[in-house]
Amino acid sequence: KAEAEQAAVKIQAIQRGRAARRQTMMVKQTTQNYGVSYQDANKAALKIQACQRGKMARRRSQHMKEQYGGGWDDRTSAAARRDDKEEKSRKHAAAVRIQAIHRGKNARERLVRVDEHKARMEKAKRRREEERERRHRAATM
Repeated sequence: KAEAEQAAVKIQAIQRGRAARRQTMMVKQTTQNYGVSYQDANKAALKIQACQRGKMARRRSQHMKEQYGGGWDDRTSAAARRDDKEEKSRKHAAAVRIQAIHRGKNARERLVRVDEHKARMEKAKRRREEERERRHRAATM
């Protein structure tokens, strides 16, 4: 069974290599046929993609304007930006408050742990002193 899996993985790797070489060959042929370098072809493809993304964004924006009432002018945009800024400010203030609460809780827990540690150390010190005193008394008897 393991041999079959290894063989399948090997076949898949060979196929991926073939596909990659085929893709590279097609790109080289295309750039040679049109007399452009790979870098120029890549730049052109990026430009086309950017134009298409812009076109889709404008289409989405138009759809949202139609769906949500349209009347987007400078005043409503300014009001929307102001509301958005106020909302961000409220969220930021809430986040700061939550962080402060969390820091306070951690500090209190840390103080409790420090106090517990001090108490354990003092108890151990007392035990050592009591043990030393007991040994001293036993030795002097």
